[in-house]
Amino acid sequence: MTYKLIATDMDGTILLKDKSLSQATIAAMKEARDKGIEIVICTGRTFSNVLPYLSQINIDCNIITNNGAVIRDKDRRVLYSNYIKTQQMEQLLSVLEAEDDRVYYHTADENLTYINSFIKRLRVAKIYIQKRGLPFYRKWLEIIRNVFFSKGHKRIDYREYLAKGGRFTSVFIYSEEPERLVALRKKLVAIAGIEITSSANDNLEVLDIASTKGNALKKLSEMMGISQEETVAIGDHLNDLSMIKFAGLGVAMGNGDEAVLRAADWVTKTNEEDGFSHLVKTITQGDGSSVSPAK
Repeated sequence: MTYKLIATDMDGTILLKDKSLSQATIAAMKEARDKGIEIVICTGRTFSNVLPYLSQINIDCNIITNNGAVIRDKDRRVLYSNYIKTQQMEQLLSVLEAEDDRVYYHTADENLTYINSFIKRLRVAKIYIQKRGLPFYRKWLEIIRNVFFSKGHKRIDYREYLAKGGRFTSVFIYSEEPERLVALRKKLVAIAGIEITSSANDNLEVLDIASTKGNALKKLSEMMGISQEETVAIGDHLNDLSMIKFAGLGVAMGNGDEAVLRAADWVTKTNEEDGFSHLVKTITQGDGSSVSPAK
């Protein structure tokens, strides 16, 4: 099989544990493009959190963000957006507000992350950036840049914003207590018309029921005139399942969640072992039959 498109997740897939891109991954992306394979970034991140990496990748590529709720073309223009319905969003806020400060949450649309407190956002940003193992001064510079100077955050009152016609594509929920997220998910499933997924064990991500990476990849590949059989999707966590199941070749990272490993047609190396690069080398050698699914 000759593949024409590779849709790749970011965190846990092309990004290392310190959230950097390896030179091997960047080179693999360029190699794929040179051989006529389209690269699609497909992430739960918002566009502002993808931008810093695009200059490093330095190739023209389509971008799917917000877990499939937003699709952009190679010129970064929005081709498609799907919002959580107002009624569902109001129900969702009621559940989250009842949690008080026991969980953190923020919302997003095509361009911005909406927060109701800079202090709360700083606390969570600090936790995520600490995981990258940066030196003390770089850690705080990164936190301040991310929250205050990236132009990607806006503080609002969620209820007032909704009442004025505001819309959100996604809601991100964080807790360091896994059991709290399990209990919260049980409450959220009672809300009809929403999709609940996660990109790591410490979060839940809520979208409109039609917003999945798989649906977005289907829509984009049709726009590009590429058949399902000619697509490859690679990821590591539960929010990647829909695109891995949709793609002609669904690939799990070696560090992937058990459910992703089971669903995949093929398993590559881990992100720390440049699993994306290994995939590109494998499918571009010969006819790619060594990884072709038995479908």
